[in-house]
Amino acid sequence: MLGRLGDGRFGAVTLVFVLHHMADPAAGLRAAWRVLRPGGRLLVAEMLPKGPEARRPLPPDRA
Repeated sequence: MLGRLGDGRFGAVTLVFVLHHMADPAAGLRAAWRVLRPGGRLLVAEMLPKGPEARRPLPPDRA
């Protein structure tokens, strides 16, 4: 999605609850950094674990 946008185009990029939907979250982060201009800000909000932790149930004291 960010592939069509030019390098250094934005002063801020936000990724909110999207990384866990990406097949390659690292590529998504690289794309976000690429479109940031020097000194730009990247905000990432991700609440869901990915990988083995995502399949493990929460302990009763954290559920």
